[in-house]
Amino acid sequence: MLIVGFHGTSSSDRLVKRLRHQMEKGLVSGCIYFKENIQNKTQYLSLSTFLTQSKSKHKLLFAADLEGGKVNRFKNIEGLGEDLFLSPFSVAQKYKNTSIEKYNYGQIKDYYSDIAAKIKGLKINYNLHQLLMFTTPIVPL
Repeated sequence: MLIVGFHGTSSSDRLVKRLRHQMEKGLVSGCIYFKENIQNKTQYLSLSTFLTQSKSKHKLLFAADLEGGKVNRFKNIEGLGEDLFLSPFSVAQKYKNTSIEKYNYGQIKDYYSDIAAKIKGLKINYNLHQLLMFTTPIVPL
């Protein structure tokens, strides 16, 4: 299972076509999107549609590093929003009931379920989101 980074932003780029061919041949199992692959939401969705339509006998993984806070590959990209993903610390602070010093796990679960749906809408089925105490559900495409 090999997930690779790649150069290119469009289905017409030679290296993007090569990546899709490698996926279809079973040579790689997916890719990770980096900031260099994304110009705006429309371009990104076109690129990801091209790649996710690869015909492979294996389940393909499409990953992004969307930890939130300082690490967010989609930060400052037109149409994708800067505040889409909060840092784990920010989530914990947002859903902490300070009067009883406890977390509202139901709200935290709802927050991450909403994030998982947004990630799925971006055609990503593997989020490299590190959490100390919570997990982000992986939602199949």
